Amino acid sequence: MTILEDLLPARRVTSGAHHFFGYYDKSPRDATGRYLLAMQVDFIDRMPTAADPARIGMLDLHDENRWIPLACTSAWCWQQGAMLQWLPGDSAREIIYNQRDGDRFISIVQDVFSGQTRELPRAIYAINGSQALCLNFARNNRTRPGYGYADTVRYRGLDCQISEKYGIRMCSGDTIGPGGIFRAMRDLPAIMDCAVDIERYCPDAWVINYINPSAVNGLALARYAPGVKSFALCDSLHMPHVKARYAARAGIIADTSQWRDELDADFDLRIAGVNHFTWMLKTEWREKDVSAQIAESLRRSAATEDLGGNKGAKALHNDAIAWQLYDIFGYLPTCVAHTKEYLRFYQGHGRLPDAIPPLSIWETDARYVRHDKMWRQVDDFNSGALPIRAFMQALGPDHATDIIENMVGGLGQLFYINSSNRGAVSNMADDAFLELLCDIDIEGPRPRPVGEMPRGLRRLSELVLDTHELTAEAIVRADYSLLRRALMTDPLTNSVADADAILGDLLAAQRDALPDHWYAETVL
Repeated sequence: MTILEDLLPARRVTSGAHHFFGYYDKSPRDATGRYLLAMQVDFIDRMPTAADPARIGMLDLHDENRWIPLACTSAWCWQQGAMLQWLPGDSAREIIYNQRDGDRFISIVQDVFSGQTRELPRAIYAINGSQALCLNFARNNRTRPGYGYADTVRYRGLDCQISEKYGIRMCSGDTIGPGGIFRAMRDLPAIMDCAVDIERYCPDAWVINYINPSAVNGLALARYAPGVKSFALCDSLHMPHVKARYAARAGIIADTSQWRDELDADFDLRIAGVNHFTWMLKTEWREKDVSAQIAESLRRSAATEDLGGNKGAKALHNDAIAWQLYDIFGYLPTCVAHTKEYLRFYQGHGRLPDAIPPLSIWETDARYVRHDKMWRQVDDFNSGALPIRAFMQALGPDHATDIIENMVGGLGQLFYINSSNRGAVSNMADDAFLELLCDIDIEGPRPRPVGEMPRGLRRLSELVLDTHELTAEAIVRADYSLLRRALMTDPLTNSVADADAILGDLLAAQRDALPDHWYAETVL
């Protein structure tokens, strides 16, 4: 006798398309042992997207394993399926599974013989008799990819669409305005929960936030999890590449391929500000200011920048806007794709036509396509369909891994890091959470001196900081009055009534993505 052949006999019961069930803690068999629940899909080589349906059915083990189709769902993942399972009880007729209903996740109870269904308002995770435990599967997919349901785009789209209805235009929708506030509301609670575990189990570890809104998340870790060693990153000021780009703009080199380490000491480039709202405060080549040459290069390229190429909202008119802001403030912005979203000039509220049109709105549908393409590429690298040697050619160097290598290896390289100011910008608070050029090693980042933030830019920067700090405090303290104050402080808000309406509409639209305390009667 063998265990495999005699005690655990196995036989194949499906063919054709790929069939699976889900997690090991649920049984696909009904109470009679005749029917076996399963899910059926047409691919197995990539992560599912929100547009990928899975067919739900059951196999009749007493009728040559006949496949009986029951339903379709787009709320599923490889690890746990659609939480498909038999409902407890004596009837052995009803199943439950999760489903996508427009912009939310629900669950469906279905009689497998009559086809009759009823809808429950939340997606379920586990069932105990007449009670069910529910889970935010979209958030779960962000914090533990593969165990939730694909939908990293929908809420950001809702932020932008609902805000536009009340006159706030966002081309990115993830760092300032209602989009920045609500993205932090969705993600920051999980980040702070992680910080608690990190402090308990690995207190010597460094926590690097690489998620927008980077300044909100980073300062929340710094202020409200001081026992955790942390800083925050953004990929917009990746050294030495950012320095090479501006050297080419200034005419120091013909193109970025000519950048060499020996040029670094002669090019004094000092950038500082709040993440996504950073400014070139000093630009000297061998002690000669070259900011005017960089600005002139941007002015020239503005004439043709929107001919062909990237037509996305974040990419439109960036050189023209950079030149205009230089003309106004005397300093160049370094992250224009985001900075333009922080300024009221591009909201379209003027009485006279502007040379630069109002911001275009962040494109939800196009981002679904982009994310799908990105995940397919990741899956191809993982499966070997794309050789790993092509990884660097396809994607290039990564800011975070470069910094980690520098910290561990003690390489002595400089990087732009989001952390406390500590006197680097001499006329801003020491605890102002700014993006600054830093020495960084295993002891953490140490900002290099920058000088003063110019008047005008300092005022705008302080307003952004106040918005971010109020947002972080509101989320950590679960305080609706502070949340409202954050939106009223935000540089894009121009009406109390509209701001209150945006809060109400976004809370209503995102109930399945936000903590329940935002919906207490004492809050709303």
